[in-house]
Amino acid sequence: MASSWSHAAPSAAGARASLGDVEGHDSVLMSPLEVPLGTLSARPRVSGGGPERAAMAGAGPAVIKLKSLLGKGAFGRVYEGLYQGERVAVKVLDTGLAPAGPGVGPEGACCTFGGDWAALRSVLLQEIEVLGRVSHPNVVRLLAACVEPPRLALVMELCETSLERLIYDAGSGPRDADGLIPLRTVLHIGIQLFQALAHLHPLVAHRDLKPPNVLLNHAGSLEPVVKLAVNPEAGTPPYIAPENFDVENNVVLHHSDMYSAGVVLWEMLTGKKPWRSCELVDVAVRVAMRGERLPLGCLPPERCPPKLRRLIEQCWERDPLRRPAAEEAAKSLVLVREQLERAHRGRALNN
Repeated sequence: MASSWSHAAPSAAGARASLGDVEGHDSVLMSPLEVPLGTLSARPRVSGGGPERAAMAGAGPAVIKLKSLLGKGAFGRVYEGLYQGERVAVKVLDTGLAPAGPGVGPEGACCTFGGDWAALRSVLLQEIEVLGRVSHPNVVRLLAACVEPPRLALVMELCETSLERLIYDAGSGPRDADGLIPLRTVLHIGIQLFQALAHLHPLVAHRDLKPPNVLLNHAGSLEPVVKLAVNPEAGTPPYIAPENFDVENNVVLHHSDMYSAGVVLWEMLTGKKPWRSCELVDVAVRVAMRGERLPLGCLPPERCPPKLRRLIEQCWERDPLRRPAAEEAAKSLVLVREQLERAHRGRALNN
C-alpha cells in the first residue's frame, strides 16, 4: 500500500470500533462483535458478524473516516481518520480496485473481486493475521478492524510521513551538502528497518518492501523513527528479487525482503528511483536473466563506505540463501555507524 500517512501516531487504546457516517464525514460502519486477533501489543479485536451482533450493537466507539486520502494501493485506499479521539490511518478495502469480474456483494454493494466477497475478505484477513503476530516498535500497529462486507477496513496508527517523501522532498528532512539524506540518517533508518525485518523473519515475508511502505515519525531529525507498514500486496518491480520473477516460483521467502532492502538502501544513498523508466519486463530481463544490479560505482567511499557497499552487494546475491539475515545486516550497519563516529571524533580532536 503506497502511502504517506501524516500526523502523530495515536496511543494503542481500545480494540472495537464502529465506523459510520458521523457529522457529514464519509466513513465505514464497523460491526461491534469482536473476535480475538492474536498477540498485538494493544490486543486489538477484529469486528465481524455473528449471533452476538444484535446484542452488542452500538457497543464500539466510532471511527470517523475523514476526507483526506493518504494513499492508494492495489486493494484499497488509506484515509486519515479519528478513533477514540486520536488521529489514525483508516485503510478501506476498495472492491473497485480489486482485479476481477463484476459481481454484487452483500446489501447490493458493488463487488469486482470475482463477485466473491469472501475472496476480498480473505485479503483483509491475511493482513490481519500478519499484523496479529507482530508487536515491535518499528512495525505499524493495528488498532481495530472490520471484516464484515460490504465495509472492510483496518484502523492503524498514523505516522508523519514516508521514506519516499523524505528521499524526494528536500523540505521534508535533513540534507547534506549534495542535497541527499545524510549518511548518518541513512544508517539509522537502515538499522531500524532491518530490526523490523528481523522481527518478522522467518515466519513472515513482507513481500513489498519499498520507501512508500517505510513510514517515519520525527522525520525532521537526524534519527527518525521507522514504522514498517505490512500489507498483503505482492511486490513492486524495481524492488522484486530475481527469483520472484520466475513464473514457476509460487513461494515468496523472507530472503527476498533482503534483496528489496538493498534496493531501498541504494535509493536512500543516491536519491534516485531504481530502474527508472524501465517496464516490468525490462526489469525482469536485466535483474533475473542478465544478473544486472543497480550501479554502486557512482557512490564515493565517503558516501558509501566499503562495509556498507559489501552489505548491499550481499543483499543482491542471486542465491537467496547467500543473502545476510536481517539481524546480521542490522549489526553490520551499526558497525559502519560506529566507524563513522570514531572518524568524526578523530577529526574533531585534530582540529
